[in-house]
Amino acid sequence: MTVYLSETAFLSIVLSSIEAYKKECYGLILGYRTDKLWRIEYAIPYQTADRGHKTVTPHGLRDRRVRACLAQLSCFEQLGTFHSHPAWGSLRAVAKPSTEDIQSLMPGDLDLIVAVNDARHPRRFRHAENGRTLTGNVSDFALTMATFYKPPMGDEQVRRTLIRCPYAVGFEPDVMLK
Repeated sequence: MTVYLSETAFLSIVLSSIEAYKKECYGLILGYRTDKLWRIEYAIPYQTADRGHKTVTPHGLRDRRVRACLAQLSCFEQLGTFHSHPAWGSLRAVAKPSTEDIQSLMPGDLDLIVAVNDARHPRRFRHAENGRTLTGNVSDFALTMATFYKPPMGDEQVRRTLIRCPYAVGFEPDVMLK
């Protein structure tokens, strides 16, 4: 399976992750899917999620409210969620699901995880780990994105998917405004 990330979704996810940095961010991802291709068109960050350094939890009532409204407002399918893993102290963040992430991922859904670390040097966005991550820098932040899918049937393990974002790969990190 390959997940494609639109420019709009990329910008929303990156800015939400950087805005909440040192705490986690959370949101919904919308788009469409076929058997082999998922396209994330929009990412809706949650403003009222309970944020921590290692956890993020949406408010149950507000989450249900947003999901119900999206079903009426958008023709896009709710594909799953995104959240960030920020660096904390000397611990670098990784774009891998925690035990809690795996347990909370609904069968048939996608989870996009963004690891946010302090950037050590400028780096253009590129696909890494055989196309299973998207990594690069924005301003002073080093970002790594990965997507994970939980099959809808059985007790199959969460699978990492391929991730593609043509917009991000063309991004020039050395053209920064300071």
